[in-house]
Amino acid sequence: MGVLPAAATPVLATWDIFLFLPNIIIPVPTPFDGIEIRICAGNDPILGSLSPAPANTTAQQMLGAFRSQFGATYLPACLIVRTGAPATFRRQQTIRAFRNVCAVATIVTGYTGTQWHPRYSDHFDVYPLAPATGGGIVTNDAIVQGIHAAAGFMAQASPLIQKPTNFQCAPAQNFLTNLILAWKHCFVFRRNRPALLPIFRSIDIALHALRFPTDGLLGTQDAGLRIVLWVSAFETLLNPGAAIGGVDLRTVLQFLAGLPWKEKTLRRRAYKVADKRVKRLVTKAEAIYGDLYKARNDFIHGNKIQQKRLWFRESRQEQLLSQVAPLVYWACLEEYLKLFFPGAQAAKPPAADISWLRTPAGRKYMVQRAAEWAQRGNAEAALAV
Repeated sequence: MGVLPAAATPVLATWDIFLFLPNIIIPVPTPFDGIEIRICAGNDPILGSLSPAPANTTAQQMLGAFRSQFGATYLPACLIVRTGAPATFRRQQTIRAFRNVCAVATIVTGYTGTQWHPRYSDHFDVYPLAPATGGGIVTNDAIVQGIHAAAGFMAQASPLIQKPTNFQCAPAQNFLTNLILAWKHCFVFRRNRPALLPIFRSIDIALHALRFPTDGLLGTQDAGLRIVLWVSAFETLLNPGAAIGGVDLRTVLQFLAGLPWKEKTLRRRAYKVADKRVKRLVTKAEAIYGDLYKARNDFIHGNKIQQKRLWFRESRQEQLLSQVAPLVYWACLEEYLKLFFPGAQAAKPPAADISWLRTPAGRKYMVQRAAEWAQRGNAEAALAV
């Protein structure tokens, strides 16, 4: 009688800590899962599977050295990569794009009225010191660079945030799923990159627009410069290319006019845009962008500026443009992603009757629609105020 071969012992995946994000607390399990790369909590059980590398020994020491400005200990978020993952996951461009999609999908939900939720991209800043391959600490990207011994290391959250544990982290999950799909196609599978790269360039600009607009002495110009960046984020996303003629106000308004709002007030064409090229009435999303565009021109071209320009319709009784721009951008980017990944969402056949909803495809459709509107519904309510 033959002897059966011994069953192979499964090889457990191990991970490496690459970077720390000191201003955000991530839920367990993490919603930010790129399979080979993740952003996770400092107390996530997956950190029990670190590879026995000198850099991870240093990383664990660094992990326990974070304090708030008032001395309270906390564990920061970690960006980790699977040991042995393909080299693309260690490239700066890939890591930055992954961090960015996680950030934008989280921050936009803060503008739906949720309390103690991140509203600024400062929450997703990367700590400039990281574990070095040989076991020390390396300064990656800072005014002063160098390599340091791990002994005596101390770290703090941003004084703008003070105590990261006060904030919850709840990304728009459907939005995040589609963003990660785009990220995989562009940076992992490297498909359709010329068309997809403007998405990530736009997100990068949007995250600069979403930074807290002050260095401690807030002025109208600081807030105005964020408006400048919002216009750039929209234009970069929707630019059809020089061969077609580039992008202008009308290009963006045309796309925004087609956004599929559920809220009736957001579909209503009841506003004017202060530009002689736009003669028709527009929706609120278009009107918001028209105000952004007008304010951008004043701030960037040195025109006379007034503080009221920071409000929708230049009225302090309306919303600040900085509060509604992220919601319009969310809807715009989500719709734009559908041009690349129409199969990412279940679709109801045009001729189907109500019985179709009881089929497997119909149930999938209802689950996806419910998840989408659970998040977008709050965004629309905030935008329709």
